[in-house]
Amino acid sequence: GVISGDADEENARFRMYQDIDQGAYVNNFSLQMRNPERGYSVDLVGGGAGRHDQYYGLQFGRYNDWKVKVFFSETPHVFSDRYKSLWSGIGTGYLTLVPGLTPGGTASIPADNASVSTATAKEPITLGLTRKKSGIRLDLNLSKTWKGYVGYSLEKQKGARPFGAVWGNNPGTAPVEIAEPIDYLTHEMLAGLQRVDGPNAFNVRLSASLFHNNVGTLTFQEPYRINPAAGTTTVPATGAFTQGRFDLTPNNQAYNARAEYTRSLPDFYKGYVSAVVSMGTWRQDDDLIPFTSLPNISLANVTL
Repeated sequence: GVISGDADEENARFRMYQDIDQGAYVNNFSLQMRNPERGYSVDLVGGGAGRHDQYYGLQFGRYNDWKVKVFFSETPHVFSDRYKSLWSGIGTGYLTLVPGLTPGGTASIPADNASVSTATAKEPITLGLTRKKSGIRLDLNLSKTWKGYVGYSLEKQKGARPFGAVWGNNPGTAPVEIAEPIDYLTHEMLAGLQRVDGPNAFNVRLSASLFHNNVGTLTFQEPYRINPAAGTTTVPATGAFTQGRFDLTPNNQAYNARAEYTRSLPDFYKGYVSAVVSMGTWRQDDDLIPFTSLPNISLANVTL
């Protein structure tokens, strides 16, 4: 079909998980093929082709022998369609004030307010991200009692979202809403063996998740004058902080191993008994960073 209309309002909440741009639209499609004599099958599904909410899935294999699943999905997430940015460089780790604004502000708050008002008079922009995930899995019957499987998936998230920055000397004198860059990669892997033999069932599973943030820190220029707090012994030449910095989500890894054994007890109230052994580890090793990247700042009990 086709999506069309003359409306000029694209509400953020309405577009949170769907793409409603005008143009041709494939709502969904499917294809099934079977070869009963040899036991082969193919199943293909999909929808939203060519849009930011598209999805595809393919499964093929042989009955009671093996099968392969391949998938891809894309999901948009719009946070705001009314964001008025004071910075350029949205989506990166460094936000630079647009022309007309002074890093660190001026000595006049009314003048800074007027400059900010002028900068926000432009058209608002949309802040959002797109999540893309793809993967593959193989299931294999090794024998009449043993089955094995292995799988891998990759998820990418790209975009920006609103981020509150209450930044300044105690207790925080210049709260602003900046744009946090989103550039994530997540690798997920799993493998396992299963055995079912009469009343006995055994399962062992290994899994790993590796998360990587391509933007480790966010530095932004401050449009207002923030004078150094008490205890500052050395300050920048301007006599004020001109930029702030945040540490973003750190890279991390998670690993898990799990083994299960179950035995049915048909002669004892149709019950069963299970034993589970599991071990996991989660780790991240992110360096602590100063709240600004400006040089030559020395605070009481803090060295930058």
